[in-house]
Amino acid sequence: MARANVSRTLLIVFNFIFMLSGIAIIALAIFNLVTYWDIATIAADSAITIGTILLLVAGIITALAGILGFCGSINRHSGMLLGFFVLLLIIFIFEVAAAIYTIVNRQQVLNALRTRLSNDIQNMYTPSNLGIQRGLNAIQTQFKCCGSSNYTDWSTSTWASGKTIAFPVPDSCCKVYVPGCGLDEVQRGGANLTGINLNGCIQAVSNTASENAYIILGVGIGVGVLQ
Repeated sequence: MARANVSRTLLIVFNFIFMLSGIAIIALAIFNLVTYWDIATIAADSAITIGTILLLVAGIITALAGILGFCGSINRHSGMLLGFFVLLLIIFIFEVAAAIYTIVNRQQVLNALRTRLSNDIQNMYTPSNLGIQRGLNAIQTQFKCCGSSNYTDWSTSTWASGKTIAFPVPDSCCKVYVPGCGLDEVQRGGANLTGINLNGCIQAVSNTASENAYIILGVGIGVGVLQ
């Protein structure tokens, strides 16, 4: 009897942990979805969101499985516990699939982003394309970058036409945002351009995507092993 009670207590504790891990996975998936939403819009590529959506679904199922197992353990309900173990198998498949999908398709997303970003910077960053302007500004602000390869990309763009300052950039390239800073010599940091981000957005996005992809893989496999 004592051994049975210990086993039941451990099962309750583990199911509570599964429920919390499910909530953590949901939070991670939402964070990634929000982080890369502007990039997915600019790149016009769904691969960047599919892996995250898979992870989100896995997180929801994990949380539900934790609740089901937790309640089943407390109430000694065999049907709930059977459902719990079936969900564990589904969760593991979803989490590993999401992690692998994110890593395998990362380069595809970056290639699509590189092509679209270069074109949008050169030809589409105009007042008549407010959606693209907002998307590019959001990417440059969020990833602290400027241009596709680097800040000089803006010099040959339609947006820069007629601007007399050397290497004009939008305000979203500035390290500290002040209206008009991208075209102000003082705000830009003079000839050394210390007031703007010089690195390109492709590299910045690639670095962040690499870090997050392996975090997702670690979380997915880690929770799967626990399960």
